[in-house]
Amino acid sequence: MGLFSGIFHKKKEAEHSKNYELKKLALKKLKRIQKKKFSPKSFDEFVFILRVLNEKAFKLKRTLTYEEAQKEIKTKKIKLKLKNKIIILLKEVEEVEFGNQKIDREKLDNLISELKEIIEMS
Repeated sequence: MGLFSGIFHKKKEAEHSKNYELKKLALKKLKRIQKKKFSPKSFDEFVFILRVLNEKAFKLKRTLTYEEAQKEIKTKKIKLKLKNKIIILLKEVEEVEFGNQKIDREKLDNLISELKEIIEMS
């Protein structure tokens, strides 16, 4: 039994390390977006980071719609406060991408701040 627990522990450590590196890289890229001059392409870069994080850190399929991702995140074993923050962010991003909300520097900065908070909580 000791052999298997050691393997399991090492696998968990490796997974934690990968998630740490992913989060660190995501924060760096988000910071870069905030420093750049605003353009609608900045929002596309933000969405890409969000989708990669959802796929890698929260084990969501990248092809899920925002609505499907919201339902899926509810089934994950993560803190309720974190779930709620993710769901709210997904709804806001969906509104910008498919609704009638326009993206501007202020809105993008708010979305980035929310995602940074989620990264730090996870």
